[in-house]
Amino acid sequence: MAFQVGSAVADITPRSPCHLAGYGARDHAHEGVHDPLSVRGFYVRTDQGEALVFSADILWYSEQMIARIASALEGKMNIPPLHMQFCGTHTHSAPDVKNEANGEWIQLVEAQTGGYEVR
Repeated sequence: MAFQVGSAVADITPRSPCHLAGYGARDHAHEGVHDPLSVRGFYVRTDQGEALVFSADILWYSEQMIARIASALEGKMNIPPLHMQFCGTHTHSAPDVKNEANGEWIQLVEAQTGGYEVR
């Protein structure tokens, strides 16, 4: 069985202050960046099909984010969403993906994961 693989890494460090995830007592946006955040992608193709796996330095991907990214990738690469896996490293030191105030950053994560331009 022949197969092809590929991998990539992209920066998802916030460009502006964001509210962090994981602790209810946080009442304001982050004040600086200690370490950069990344999303990593892995692609595999065999004679049985293709698959994509993503791991990001976030608590988790929301269902809405997954739906938007998977739809974009399906249109771009013709890979069905069932052949995609999205994982967060579950860090409590990254922005909250469910906080609407972090919309600019969520767009960045989606764009970097899905391989399209930031709006």
